[in-house]
Amino acid sequence: MRPMKKTISLLISALWLAVPAYADSPQKSGADPVDAKSTPAPISDSEKEFRALDRNGDGFLSRSELESSKVLAARFDSADKNRDGKLDLAEFQGLEADASSGRNVGSAPSESEPAS
Repeated sequence: MRPMKKTISLLISALWLAVPAYADSPQKSGADPVDAKSTPAPISDSEKEFRALDRNGDGFLSRSELESSKVLAARFDSADKNRDGKLDLAEFQGLEADASSGRNVGSAPSESEPAS
């Protein structure tokens, strides 16, 4: 009878340790195995344009990175809300929101705009 007591106490101990670990596991019964938090959000057009303009990949747009677009360069100071000399994504999106409707700020000028 003694070996049976050891076996039962080992089983109880194993269950006691396993239950909390199982409760914390990400796959609960009936749950979707793909966690919603791990699914990346789709990238907006303005974020794609921002990343394309951010040549050094530091997450900011400097004046030199915007030299290719006269429209962006001309509006740089008004878009730089915190006056740190660079545009973050939010400042860039604000700049795009202020742009004329129907085209992005970084795109080629329309026929009605002088090319300078």
